Amino acid sequence: AVVWFGLRKPAPPVHSMRFELTNPHAANLRQGGGRHIAISADGTQVATIGTGHNDMMLFTRKVDSFDWKPVIGTEGAQVPVFSRDGKWLAFLGNRSLQKVNLNGGAPIRLLDATGFIQSICWADDGYIYGAHSGEFWRVSDGGGERESVHMVEDESMGLIGSPFVLPGARGILFHTGGDGTSLNELHVLDLETGTITGLGLMGTDPRYLEAGALVFAQNGQVLAVRFDIDRLEIRGAPVPVFDRVWVEQSIMHLDVSEQGSVAYLPDLGDTRPELHVVDREGNGRDLLSGELPLGSFSDPRLSPDGTRLILSADRGQVWMIDLPTETPTLLSENGFYPLWGPDGNTVTYGSSRNRSYDLYRIPVDLSQPEELILDWDTNLRTVEMASDGTLVFRDEIPGKGMDLKLWPGDDPESITSLMDGPDDELAATLSPDERWLAFVSDLSGQDEVYVTSFPQPKGRIQISSGGGTSPAWSKDGTEIFYARGDAMIAARVTTSPGVRVLSREELFTGSYLQYRWYRQYDLMPDGEHFLMILNPPRGSVEMVTNWFTELDKILEDGE
Repeated sequence: AVVWFGLRKPAPPVHSMRFELTNPHAANLRQGGGRHIAISADGTQVATIGTGHNDMMLFTRKVDSFDWKPVIGTEGAQVPVFSRDGKWLAFLGNRSLQKVNLNGGAPIRLLDATGFIQSICWADDGYIYGAHSGEFWRVSDGGGERESVHMVEDESMGLIGSPFVLPGARGILFHTGGDGTSLNELHVLDLETGTITGLGLMGTDPRYLEAGALVFAQNGQVLAVRFDIDRLEIRGAPVPVFDRVWVEQSIMHLDVSEQGSVAYLPDLGDTRPELHVVDREGNGRDLLSGELPLGSFSDPRLSPDGTRLILSADRGQVWMIDLPTETPTLLSENGFYPLWGPDGNTVTYGSSRNRSYDLYRIPVDLSQPEELILDWDTNLRTVEMASDGTLVFRDEIPGKGMDLKLWPGDDPESITSLMDGPDDELAATLSPDERWLAFVSDLSGQDEVYVTSFPQPKGRIQISSGGGTSPAWSKDGTEIFYARGDAMIAARVTTSPGVRVLSREELFTGSYLQYRWYRQYDLMPDGEHFLMILNPPRGSVEMVTNWFTELDKILEDGE
């Protein structure tokens, strides 16, 4: 026995391995669409979003195989998450929470999900959890009614996001929206007592690791810190752990298995969005000679005179760019969907700083502080503004969907309903003569572009065919442009005596940012070119195995 013990070799150390899974179905992934990557609990499978035949859809791959497999029926899916046994994927799509068996079969609808949700968590108690406004909710993974888990009563905490349920449903990690003047803060909800405790850390998107630590995002970085799951307390100081992960709009595109395998979408700098001026044939050039000091951006709108540009930035800010000098000016620390006032002297935008999404306005010369102009209990987003200052905004109604409202003056009592059918109505835009309103609706079961009269809507005429989002009128009102997947379509129309489509033409295709809620391009002053956001496809998933051994050493060195 002594000889045997003496000759026995020690077990070789476990090392981390790093490698890349190249996805041939590279997708033009939408900013602000929630996490685009998931790994199974045992670390053997990865799921991400790729380009299918007609739309983006989910693809899965076993880590020890070569092929990515499309998950049939998941067109338009967002935010994938594996079941604990790795046999199912849950996702958000078509205004609902769904799950699909990876061995085959049609997706199963679990819950209507009309609110804006960036993150869901499939916990080990058999429930899928989410959060909206100030409420945590859950639904059984076998189906059933939506259950309210906890309502955050302290409205000063703002919006809550990225719920992560701790093992054994001990509690829920989450971040709060802050007050618009500070970074988001990490909290934990003790599900046994209902107590919410601040963790003393600024950041977003917290996740618990079986190694006894948290990972979270802060200022575009991924950090880790030890966490006592019994006392629900932080131990020690956070340290950076990854420098290649794509972090945008508070979400880390990273997931970690229970065994310590990590899958993430990399941000290598060559996938940053760029502002391009594109002609009708698809030929593009850079709008600016230099780079903007922003990681990602969206919602571009040119000023009435074409000399300035407003857009939303990745950390929920509103910026204005003076185009002749390429000078950026920060207008708001917390805003999105900015709209120019008719004279170009003000900008109106939505903000998530409070419990619900409200509307704000600020003069572009910063002579006055931003002003809260409309505060409702439901979630509001700016949509369009007429030449007389009449505002069209979107109202997100829980359990129903999105409607369009009309606000012709400063008095909120003057607000009336513009479009309020059982379907979603969004992304509206006015014709040059302001007699017609083009908008997007999913009345037919998929998003299509329609036109109705303005300001008194009378019926609706379908403009697109086979799907359509993000409408914009040509300068002379004879065409309506819209996006269908990666293609830009021009529908030639007549509006006299009524609206009628004369023809449709595909102008160009490209990897340009698009999503259904708000048009992600604008027309240049000449009316012949488009201001687009080039959004390069992300076709690689990077993997790290046995990372917990490495993490433990990193945390020890940081103590």
